[in-house]
Amino acid sequence: MTETPDLKRALRREMRKKRQDFVNALPDSVRALVFRVPPPPVHYLMQQARCIGIYIARSYEAPTHHYTEFMHENGLPMAAPYFADNDSKMEFRSHGYENSLESGPFHIMQPKPSARIIVPELLIVPLVAYNGRMQRLGQGGGHYDRYLAENPGTKTIGLAWTAQEHDNIPVEAHDQPLDMIITQASIIEAEHASRGEKR
Repeated sequence: MTETPDLKRALRREMRKKRQDFVNALPDSVRALVFRVPPPPVHYLMQQARCIGIYIARSYEAPTHHYTEFMHENGLPMAAPYFADNDSKMEFRSHGYENSLESGPFHIMQPKPSARIIVPELLIVPLVAYNGRMQRLGQGGGHYDRYLAENPGTKTIGLAWTAQEHDNIPVEAHDQPLDMIITQASIIEAEHASRGEKR
């Protein structure tokens, strides 16, 4: 019998390829227009949060730089993931803007070690795949699942391309669901999120 971790690894390979093909096929004019301004439900949650954690997107991930610009221009406090080394747990540190970042252990841009540690109330998270049941397939490191388990009540918004939707995502007991998913074409919201409840 195939174990869930094996199913996840196979699905990651499949969905990363699907995501890459989708992004490569997008016309430059379309790519420049998507994920520019947070939609009203996201903007509302941003205004309610004392700090927003946002990932620094890599190639083919749903881009976050326009959201970062929006938050910067509107005075919304931001934090980005930070890792002291490859074996350390994820934390969030103050993110003033792109000039405050440097390359981290996983070759992802992150805040400098001198940046202040913050616990965001709202997280904008990356994903490899999602479904309408608010389940998320991450990169495989488990960093966000562990962080959310240690910080219950944190609101989570996943950013994704529509090509990343996959109905059958293998789920383990430690996997944390999302409150909302934003794609370039739609907003998917959990029932409890629409009622303003905590997870």
